[in-house]
Amino acid sequence: MLKRMITANRTADGRVVYLAEDGTWSRLLAEGAVFGDASDLDRALAAAGRDAARVCGAYAIGVRVDGARITVTVSLREQIRAHGPSVGRQERRVVPTA
Repeated sequence: MLKRMITANRTADGRVVYLAEDGTWSRLLAEGAVFGDASDLDRALAAAGRDAARVCGAYAIGVRVDGARITVTVSLREQIRAHGPSVGRQERRVVPTA
């Protein structure tokens, strides 16, 4: 079932964070609050927008939920954000031996 979460970037270091049920921000997608109701999402998004001391650029993202577990974000962009930066990773190359 498609649901929504709120994500932003932490002001102090730019890290991707997710709004948790208690109003704090977590780096873990699994700890983010999941919204099914549009009015609840709108209220939480408005509150997140007022939290400029801790985060910037808050917006809603689509997620798929299996029971109580968030399985995957809907967009490729959010999958990349959830799993960390892709720059600076070394590719593993197989070098043929003679």
